[in-house]
Amino acid sequence: PISAVVVLLGACGISLPLGAKALNIICVALSAMGLAVCLLRMAPPHLALVIGAIFCTHTVFLLPHAMVWSEPLFMTFLLAMGVGFGSPRRSIMRAAGLGMLAGGLCLTRYAGAAFAAAGCAILLSDGIPLRQRLVNAGAFAGTAGLCVGLWWMRSRGMPGAADARHFVLHPPGLWHLRTLGEAIFEWVAPTDLGPFGLRAISITAWIFLAVWLVRSAWRNRQVMKLSGATPRADVRFWLWGGTSYITLLVFVMLFMAALTPMDERLLLPVFLCVAMAITPLIVRRVGGPGGFVLFCMLLLLIAVNGIAAGRLALRANTEGLEYSKYRRTPPPVFALLDELPPGVRVLSNAPDLIYAITDRPAWEVPLRMNPFTELATPRNRMEEKLRVLRASALKGEVCLFAVPGFAWRRYQLPEGTVVEELGLKPALGSAAGRLYLPPSRPALTGDITR
Repeated sequence: PISAVVVLLGACGISLPLGAKALNIICVALSAMGLAVCLLRMAPPHLALVIGAIFCTHTVFLLPHAMVWSEPLFMTFLLAMGVGFGSPRRSIMRAAGLGMLAGGLCLTRYAGAAFAAAGCAILLSDGIPLRQRLVNAGAFAGTAGLCVGLWWMRSRGMPGAADARHFVLHPPGLWHLRTLGEAIFEWVAPTDLGPFGLRAISITAWIFLAVWLVRSAWRNRQVMKLSGATPRADVRFWLWGGTSYITLLVFVMLFMAALTPMDERLLLPVFLCVAMAITPLIVRRVGGPGGFVLFCMLLLLIAVNGIAAGRLALRANTEGLEYSKYRRTPPPVFALLDELPPGVRVLSNAPDLIYAITDRPAWEVPLRMNPFTELATPRNRMEEKLRVLRASALKGEVCLFAVPGFAWRRYQLPEGTVVEELGLKPALGSAAGRLYLPPSRPALTGDITR
Protein backbone atom coordinates (compact mmCIF):
# COMPACT_ATOMS: atom_id res chain seq x y z
CA PRO A 1 0.00 0.00 0.00
CA ILE A 2 2.76 2.49 0.84
CA SER A 3 4.53 1.36 -2.33
CA ALA A 4 1.27 1.93 -4.23
CA VAL A 5 1.31 5.55 -3.04
CA VAL A 6 4.90 5.89 -4.25
CA VAL A 7 3.99 4.41 -7.67
CA LEU A 8 1.03 6.79 -7.93
CA LEU A 9 3.28 9.77 -7.18
CA GLY A 10 5.73 8.61 -9.82
CA ALA A 11 2.93 8.25 -12.37
CA CYS A 12 1.97 11.86 -11.67
CA GLY A 13 5.54 12.97 -12.37
CA ILE A 14 6.35 13.72 -8.72
CA SER A 15 9.77 12.63 -7.51
CA LEU A 16 9.98 10.24 -4.56
CA PRO A 17 11.66 12.72 -2.11
CA LEU A 18 9.19 15.50 -2.96
CA GLY A 19 6.19 13.19 -2.78
CA ALA A 20 7.37 11.72 0.53
CA LYS A 21 7.79 15.21 2.00
CA ALA A 22 4.26 16.17 0.99
CA LEU A 23 2.82 12.91 2.35
CA ASN A 24 4.76 13.25 5.62
CA ILE A 25 3.59 16.85 6.12
CA ILE A 26 -0.02 15.73 5.72
CA CYS A 27 0.52 12.75 8.04
CA VAL A 28 2.22 14.75 10.80
CA ALA A 29 -0.60 17.33 10.70
CA LEU A 30 -3.28 14.63 10.90
CA SER A 31 -1.37 12.80 13.64
CA ALA A 32 -1.07 16.00 15.71
CA MET A 33 -4.81 16.61 15.32
CA GLY A 34 -5.61 13.02 16.31
CA LEU A 35 -3.28 13.21 19.31
CA ALA A 36 -4.90 16.48 20.41
CA VAL A 37 -8.42 15.02 20.23
CA CYS A 38 -7.40 11.89 22.17
CA LEU A 39 -5.64 13.88 24.90
CA LEU A 40 -8.40 16.48 25.28
CA ARG A 41 -10.82 13.64 26.08
CA MET A 42 -8.57 12.50 28.92
CA ALA A 43 -7.05 15.70 30.33
CA PRO A 44 -7.79 19.41 30.79
CA PRO A 45 -6.53 21.61 27.93
CA HIS A 46 -3.33 22.81 29.63
CA LEU A 47 -2.25 19.27 30.51
CA ALA A 48 -3.25 17.92 27.10
CA LEU A 49 -1.08 20.61 25.50
CA VAL A 50 1.92 19.76 27.69
CA ILE A 51 1.69 15.98 27.18
CA GLY A 52 1.12 16.39 23.46
CA ALA A 53 4.12 18.72 23.21
CA ILE A 54 6.35 16.17 24.98
CA PHE A 55 5.41 13.52 22.42
CA CYS A 56 5.41 15.70 19.29
CA THR A 57 8.79 17.31 20.06
CA HIS A 58 10.52 14.00 20.75
CA THR A 59 13.02 12.96 18.09
CA VAL A 60 11.69 9.39 18.17
CA PHE A 61 8.43 10.81 16.76
CA LEU A 62 9.98 13.44 14.48
CA LEU A 63 12.69 11.37 12.79
CA PRO A 64 10.33 8.95 10.96
CA HIS A 65 8.47 11.97 9.54
CA ALA A 66 11.73 13.13 7.96
CA MET A 67 12.28 9.77 6.24
CA VAL A 68 10.61 7.78 3.44
CA TRP A 69 9.24 5.25 5.92
CA SER A 70 5.83 3.72 6.57
CA GLU A 71 5.61 5.03 10.16
CA PRO A 72 3.99 8.43 9.37
CA LEU A 73 1.01 6.79 7.63
CA PHE A 74 0.88 4.06 10.28
CA MET A 75 0.73 6.61 13.11
CA THR A 76 -2.00 8.56 11.29
CA PHE A 77 -4.21 5.48 11.02
CA LEU A 78 -3.42 4.47 14.61
CA LEU A 79 -4.35 7.85 16.11
CA ALA A 80 -7.50 7.94 13.97
CA MET A 81 -8.49 4.61 15.53
CA GLY A 82 -7.80 6.07 18.97
CA VAL A 83 -10.11 8.98 18.18
CA GLY A 84 -12.80 6.57 17.00
CA PHE A 85 -12.66 4.39 20.10
CA GLY A 86 -12.97 7.48 22.28
CA SER A 87 -16.30 8.38 20.70
CA PRO A 88 -19.40 7.69 22.83
CA ARG A 89 -21.32 6.41 19.78
CA ARG A 90 -21.79 2.63 19.56
CA SER A 91 -23.39 2.31 16.12
CA ILE A 92 -22.61 -0.24 13.42
CA MET A 93 -21.45 2.58 11.10
CA ARG A 94 -18.85 3.63 13.67
CA ALA A 95 -17.66 0.03 13.94
CA ALA A 96 -17.42 -0.29 10.14
CA GLY A 97 -15.47 2.99 9.94
CA LEU A 98 -13.07 1.76 12.62
CA GLY A 99 -12.70 -1.46 10.63
CA MET A 100 -11.65 0.51 7.54
CA LEU A 101 -9.03 2.34 9.62
CA ALA A 102 -7.84 -0.99 11.02
CA GLY A 103 -7.59 -2.35 7.47
CA GLY A 104 -5.51 0.64 6.42
CA LEU A 105 -3.33 0.13 9.48
CA CYS A 106 -2.71 -3.53 8.57
CA LEU A 107 -1.99 -2.65 4.96
CA THR A 108 0.54 -0.01 5.96
CA ARG A 109 2.38 -2.47 8.19
CA TYR A 110 1.44 -6.05 9.04
CA ALA A 111 1.91 -5.26 12.75
CA GLY A 112 -1.29 -3.26 12.57
CA ALA A 113 -3.06 -6.60 13.01
CA ALA A 114 -2.23 -6.32 16.72
CA PHE A 115 -4.31 -3.14 17.08
CA ALA A 116 -7.06 -4.61 14.91
CA ALA A 117 -7.30 -7.58 17.30
CA ALA A 118 -7.37 -5.23 20.30
CA GLY A 119 -10.13 -3.18 18.66
CA CYS A 120 -12.25 -6.26 18.03
CA ALA A 121 -11.80 -7.36 21.66
CA ILE A 122 -12.89 -3.93 22.91
CA LEU A 123 -16.04 -3.99 20.79
CA LEU A 124 -16.88 -7.46 22.13
CA SER A 125 -16.44 -6.26 25.73
CA ASP A 126 -18.49 -3.06 25.34
CA GLY A 127 -21.15 -2.33 27.93
CA ILE A 128 -24.08 -2.80 25.52
CA PRO A 129 -26.39 -5.78 24.78
CA LEU A 130 -24.60 -8.90 23.53
CA ARG A 131 -26.35 -8.89 20.15
CA GLN A 132 -25.24 -5.34 19.41
CA ARG A 133 -21.70 -6.18 20.51
CA LEU A 134 -21.57 -9.12 18.10
CA VAL A 135 -22.96 -7.02 15.25
CA ASN A 136 -20.43 -4.21 15.87
CA ALA A 137 -17.50 -6.62 16.15
CA GLY A 138 -18.63 -8.39 12.98
CA ALA A 139 -18.85 -5.10 11.07
CA PHE A 140 -15.40 -4.12 12.34
CA ALA A 141 -13.79 -7.46 11.48
CA GLY A 142 -15.58 -7.68 8.14
CA THR A 143 -14.47 -4.29 6.81
CA ALA A 144 -10.92 -4.74 8.11
CA GLY A 145 -10.73 -8.26 6.68
CA LEU A 146 -12.07 -7.10 3.31
CA CYS A 147 -9.31 -4.49 2.93
CA VAL A 148 -6.59 -6.95 3.93
CA GLY A 149 -8.11 -9.85 1.97
CA LEU A 150 -8.17 -7.95 -1.32
CA TRP A 151 -4.50 -7.03 -0.96
CA TRP A 152 -3.59 -10.56 0.15
CA MET A 153 -5.23 -12.02 -2.95
CA ARG A 154 -3.24 -9.60 -5.08
CA SER A 155 0.12 -10.43 -3.47
CA ARG A 156 -0.45 -14.14 -2.74
CA GLY A 157 2.58 -16.24 -3.62
CA MET A 158 4.77 -13.26 -4.50
CA PRO A 159 8.39 -13.29 -3.20
CA GLY A 160 8.58 -11.70 0.23
CA ALA A 161 4.83 -11.94 0.84
CA ALA A 162 3.69 -12.95 4.32
CA ASP A 163 2.32 -16.29 3.11
CA ALA A 164 5.68 -17.08 1.45
CA ARG A 165 7.51 -17.15 4.78
CA HIS A 166 8.20 -20.21 6.91
CA PHE A 167 7.84 -20.74 10.65
CA VAL A 168 11.23 -21.55 12.15
CA LEU A 169 12.25 -21.01 15.76
CA HIS A 170 15.21 -18.64 16.14
CA PRO A 171 15.73 -17.46 19.75
CA PRO A 172 16.69 -13.81 20.29
CA GLY A 173 20.38 -13.02 20.66
CA LEU A 174 22.52 -10.28 22.13
CA TRP A 175 21.88 -8.15 19.05
CA HIS A 176 18.15 -7.99 19.85
CA LEU A 177 18.84 -7.05 23.47
CA ARG A 178 21.31 -4.37 22.39
CA THR A 179 18.84 -2.76 19.97
CA LEU A 180 16.14 -2.83 22.67
CA GLY A 181 18.48 -1.17 25.17
CA GLU A 182 19.48 1.47 22.62
CA ALA A 183 15.80 2.16 21.83
CA ILE A 184 14.91 2.68 25.51
CA PHE A 185 17.96 4.91 25.98
CA GLU A 186 16.94 6.92 22.90
CA TRP A 187 13.53 7.51 24.50
CA VAL A 188 14.93 8.87 27.76
CA ALA A 189 18.09 10.54 26.38
CA PRO A 190 17.89 11.37 22.65
CA THR A 191 21.19 11.19 20.77
CA ASP A 192 20.67 14.69 19.37
CA LEU A 193 20.88 16.16 22.88
CA GLY A 194 24.64 15.90 22.46
CA PRO A 195 26.49 16.65 25.74
CA PHE A 196 26.09 14.19 28.60
CA GLY A 197 24.88 16.96 30.92
CA LEU A 198 21.66 17.45 28.96
CA ARG A 199 21.20 13.70 28.69
CA ALA A 200 21.60 13.37 32.46
CA ILE A 201 18.90 16.00 32.99
CA SER A 202 16.57 14.13 30.64
CA ILE A 203 17.26 10.76 32.30
CA THR A 204 16.64 12.26 35.76
CA ALA A 205 13.34 13.80 34.68
CA TRP A 206 12.13 10.52 33.15
CA ILE A 207 13.13 8.50 36.23
CA PHE A 208 11.32 10.98 38.46
CA LEU A 209 8.23 10.75 36.25
CA ALA A 210 8.38 6.94 36.14
CA VAL A 211 8.62 6.57 39.94
CA TRP A 212 5.78 9.03 40.47
CA LEU A 213 3.56 7.28 37.95
CA VAL A 214 4.25 3.78 39.33
CA ARG A 215 3.06 4.98 42.74
CA SER A 216 0.01 6.57 41.14
CA ALA A 217 -0.76 3.42 39.14
CA TRP A 218 -0.64 1.30 42.29
CA ARG A 219 -2.99 3.61 44.16
CA ASN A 220 -5.31 3.88 41.15
CA ARG A 221 -5.38 0.07 40.92
CA GLN A 222 -6.55 -0.18 44.52
CA VAL A 223 -9.28 2.42 43.94
CA MET A 224 -10.56 0.71 40.76
CA LYS A 225 -10.48 -2.69 42.46
CA LEU A 226 -12.66 -1.41 45.31
CA SER A 227 -15.07 0.43 43.01
CA GLY A 228 -15.25 -2.33 40.39
CA ALA A 229 -14.69 0.22 37.61
CA THR A 230 -12.99 -0.58 34.30
CA PRO A 231 -10.88 1.77 32.17
CA ARG A 232 -12.72 3.65 29.43
CA ALA A 233 -12.71 2.28 25.89
CA ASP A 234 -10.01 4.58 24.49
CA VAL A 235 -7.65 3.87 27.39
CA ARG A 236 -8.28 0.14 26.96
CA PHE A 237 -7.50 0.48 23.25
CA TRP A 238 -4.04 1.87 24.03
CA LEU A 239 -3.38 -0.63 26.83
CA TRP A 240 -4.57 -3.71 24.95
CA GLY A 241 -3.22 -2.52 21.61
CA GLY A 242 0.25 -1.86 23.01
CA THR A 243 0.35 -5.23 24.75
CA SER A 244 -0.87 -7.01 21.62
CA TYR A 245 1.68 -5.15 19.46
CA ILE A 246 4.60 -6.17 21.68
CA THR A 247 3.35 -9.78 21.71
CA LEU A 248 3.15 -9.81 17.90
CA LEU A 249 6.67 -8.37 17.55
CA VAL A 250 8.09 -11.05 19.85
CA PHE A 251 6.22 -13.77 17.92
CA VAL A 252 7.53 -12.48 14.58
CA MET A 253 11.05 -12.21 15.96
CA LEU A 254 10.93 -15.79 17.30
CA PHE A 255 9.24 -17.56 14.39
CA MET A 256 9.07 -15.46 11.20
CA ALA A 257 11.83 -12.83 10.90
CA ALA A 258 15.01 -13.44 12.85
CA LEU A 259 16.45 -10.01 12.04
CA THR A 260 13.55 -8.02 13.50
CA PRO A 261 15.26 -5.22 15.46
CA MET A 262 13.68 -3.94 18.67
CA ASP A 263 14.72 -0.40 17.76
CA GLU A 264 13.06 2.95 18.41
CA ARG A 265 11.49 2.99 14.94
CA LEU A 266 9.68 -0.31 15.42
CA LEU A 267 8.75 0.55 19.02
CA LEU A 268 7.32 4.00 18.19
CA PRO A 269 3.70 2.73 18.54
CA VAL A 270 4.62 1.41 22.00
CA PHE A 271 5.91 4.87 22.91
CA LEU A 272 2.56 6.32 21.83
CA CYS A 273 0.56 3.68 23.73
CA VAL A 274 2.53 4.32 26.91
CA ALA A 275 2.03 8.09 26.58
CA MET A 276 -1.72 7.71 26.11
CA ALA A 277 -2.13 5.09 28.85
CA ILE A 278 -0.34 7.14 31.52
CA THR A 279 -2.21 10.37 30.73
CA PRO A 280 -5.08 9.61 33.20
CA LEU A 281 -2.47 8.91 35.88
CA ILE A 282 -0.72 12.22 35.20
CA VAL A 283 -4.07 14.04 35.41
CA ARG A 284 -4.78 12.39 38.76
CA ARG A 285 -1.32 13.19 40.17
CA VAL A 286 -1.12 16.79 38.95
CA GLY A 287 -4.36 17.52 40.76
CA GLY A 288 -3.04 16.02 44.01
CA PRO A 289 -0.23 16.77 46.47
CA GLY A 290 3.07 17.58 44.77
CA GLY A 291 1.33 18.12 41.46
CA PHE A 292 3.18 21.37 40.84
CA VAL A 293 6.55 19.58 40.96
CA LEU A 294 5.29 16.97 38.50
CA PHE A 295 4.02 19.69 36.18
CA CYS A 296 7.43 21.41 36.28
CA MET A 297 9.09 18.10 35.33
CA LEU A 298 6.79 17.83 32.34
CA LEU A 299 7.76 21.34 31.26
CA LEU A 300 11.44 20.40 31.68
CA LEU A 301 10.94 17.44 29.34
CA ILE A 302 9.42 19.75 26.72
CA ALA A 303 12.49 22.00 26.94
CA VAL A 304 14.91 19.07 26.66
CA ASN A 305 12.99 17.53 23.77
CA GLY A 306 12.86 20.92 22.06
CA ILE A 307 16.65 21.19 22.16
CA ALA A 308 17.04 17.71 20.67
CA ALA A 309 14.41 18.45 18.01
CA GLY A 310 16.17 21.68 17.03
CA ARG A 311 19.48 19.90 16.65
CA LEU A 312 17.83 17.14 14.60
CA ALA A 313 16.33 19.77 12.27
CA LEU A 314 19.72 21.50 11.97
CA ARG A 315 21.44 18.21 11.17
CA ALA A 316 18.80 17.33 8.58
CA ASN A 317 19.18 20.68 6.82
CA THR A 318 22.98 20.90 6.91
CA GLU A 319 24.21 17.31 6.63
CA GLY A 320 21.17 15.30 5.61
CA LEU A 321 19.80 12.13 7.21
CA GLU A 322 20.59 8.53 6.30
CA TYR A 323 20.80 8.13 2.49
CA SER A 324 20.06 11.80 1.77
CA LYS A 325 23.36 12.60 3.49
CA TYR A 326 25.17 10.63 0.80
CA ARG A 327 23.01 12.05 -1.99
CA ARG A 328 23.66 15.64 -0.93
CA THR A 329 27.44 15.23 -0.84
CA PRO A 330 28.18 11.88 -2.51
CA PRO A 331 31.62 10.42 -1.75
CA PRO A 332 33.86 10.71 -4.85
CA VAL A 333 34.34 6.93 -4.91
CA PHE A 334 30.75 6.55 -6.13
CA ALA A 335 31.72 8.49 -9.27
CA LEU A 336 33.65 5.38 -10.36
CA LEU A 337 30.32 3.75 -11.15
CA ASP A 338 29.66 6.42 -13.80
CA GLU A 339 32.73 5.20 -15.71
CA LEU A 340 31.32 1.70 -16.03
CA PRO A 341 29.50 0.80 -19.26
CA PRO A 342 25.70 0.46 -18.86
CA GLY A 343 25.91 -3.28 -19.54
CA VAL A 344 28.06 -3.99 -16.46
CA ARG A 345 26.06 -5.48 -13.59
CA VAL A 346 26.95 -3.97 -10.20
CA LEU A 347 26.78 -6.31 -7.21
CA SER A 348 26.79 -4.73 -3.77
CA ASN A 349 26.07 -5.31 -0.11
CA ALA A 350 24.11 -2.00 -0.23
CA PRO A 351 22.29 -1.88 -3.60
CA ASP A 352 19.62 0.42 -2.18
CA LEU A 353 22.25 3.01 -1.21
CA ILE A 354 23.88 2.86 -4.65
CA TYR A 355 20.53 3.45 -6.34
CA ALA A 356 19.72 6.34 -3.98
CA ILE A 357 23.01 8.08 -4.77
CA THR A 358 23.61 7.32 -8.44
CA ASP A 359 20.15 6.32 -9.78
CA ARG A 360 21.95 3.26 -11.19
CA PRO A 361 20.34 -0.12 -10.45
CA ALA A 362 22.45 -2.53 -8.43
CA TRP A 363 21.95 -6.15 -7.35
CA GLU A 364 22.44 -7.63 -3.92
CA VAL A 365 25.34 -10.04 -3.42
CA PRO A 366 24.31 -13.70 -2.97
CA LEU A 367 22.74 -14.54 0.39
CA ARG A 368 24.41 -17.18 2.53
CA MET A 369 21.25 -17.57 4.61
CA ASN A 370 17.56 -16.69 4.55
CA PRO A 371 17.24 -13.29 6.32
CA PHE A 372 13.89 -14.31 7.84
CA THR A 373 14.64 -17.82 9.09
CA GLU A 374 18.47 -17.73 9.21
CA LEU A 375 18.51 -21.11 7.47
CA ALA A 376 21.60 -21.57 5.28
CA THR A 377 21.13 -21.32 1.52
CA PRO A 378 21.24 -24.85 0.00
CA ARG A 379 24.72 -25.63 -1.24
CA ASN A 380 23.65 -26.61 -4.77
CA ARG A 381 21.68 -23.38 -5.18
CA MET A 382 24.60 -21.28 -3.95
CA GLU A 383 27.06 -23.07 -6.23
CA GLU A 384 24.80 -22.55 -9.23
CA LYS A 385 24.42 -18.85 -8.49
CA LEU A 386 28.16 -18.37 -8.06
CA ARG A 387 28.83 -20.33 -11.26
CA VAL A 388 26.60 -17.98 -13.26
CA LEU A 389 28.19 -14.90 -11.69
CA ARG A 390 31.70 -16.30 -12.27
CA ALA A 391 30.93 -16.79 -15.96
CA SER A 392 29.65 -13.21 -16.20
CA ALA A 393 32.78 -11.94 -14.43
CA LEU A 394 35.02 -13.70 -16.97
CA LYS A 395 33.17 -11.80 -19.71
CA GLY A 396 33.68 -8.51 -17.83
CA GLU A 397 29.97 -8.10 -17.16
CA VAL A 398 29.98 -8.10 -13.32
CA CYS A 399 31.73 -5.98 -10.69
CA LEU A 400 31.41 -5.61 -6.92
CA PHE A 401 30.97 -2.36 -5.00
CA ALA A 402 31.32 -2.90 -1.25
CA VAL A 403 30.15 -0.24 1.21
CA PRO A 404 31.37 -0.24 4.85
CA GLY A 405 28.83 0.02 7.66
CA PHE A 406 26.45 -2.73 6.58
CA ALA A 407 27.83 -5.55 8.73
CA TRP A 408 24.35 -5.98 10.24
CA ARG A 409 23.35 -7.61 6.96
CA ARG A 410 25.07 -10.74 8.12
CA TYR A 411 22.87 -12.88 5.87
CA GLN A 412 24.95 -11.77 2.85
CA LEU A 413 28.11 -13.46 1.59
CA PRO A 414 31.17 -11.64 3.01
CA GLU A 415 33.02 -9.24 0.73
CA GLY A 416 36.17 -11.36 0.65
CA THR A 417 34.26 -14.50 -0.31
CA VAL A 418 32.54 -12.77 -3.25
CA VAL A 419 35.86 -11.36 -4.51
CA GLU A 420 37.57 -14.73 -4.27
CA GLU A 421 34.73 -16.73 -5.85
CA LEU A 422 34.36 -14.35 -8.81
CA GLY A 423 38.10 -13.79 -9.29
CA LEU A 424 37.84 -9.98 -9.16
CA LYS A 425 40.72 -7.50 -9.10
CA PRO A 426 41.96 -5.87 -5.88
CA ALA A 427 39.84 -2.96 -4.65
CA LEU A 428 39.81 0.60 -5.87
CA GLY A 429 38.25 3.12 -3.55
CA SER A 430 38.38 4.80 -0.17
CA ALA A 431 36.85 4.53 3.28
CA ALA A 432 33.41 5.24 1.74
CA GLY A 433 33.42 2.26 -0.65
CA ARG A 434 35.52 -0.21 -2.63
CA LEU A 435 35.08 -1.19 -6.27
CA TYR A 436 36.29 -4.61 -7.48
CA LEU A 437 36.56 -5.07 -11.25
CA PRO A 438 36.70 -8.27 -13.31
CA PRO A 439 40.16 -9.11 -14.75
CA SER A 440 39.17 -8.19 -18.32
CA ARG A 441 38.18 -4.63 -17.36
CA PRO A 442 40.79 -1.82 -17.63
CA ALA A 443 41.53 0.22 -14.52
CA LEU A 444 39.37 3.29 -13.87
CA THR A 445 40.80 6.76 -13.48
CA GLY A 446 38.29 8.52 -11.24
CA ASP A 447 39.48 10.73 -8.38
CA ILE A 448 38.98 8.68 -5.21
CA THR A 449 41.36 10.46 -2.89
CA ARG A 450 38.60 11.56 -0.51
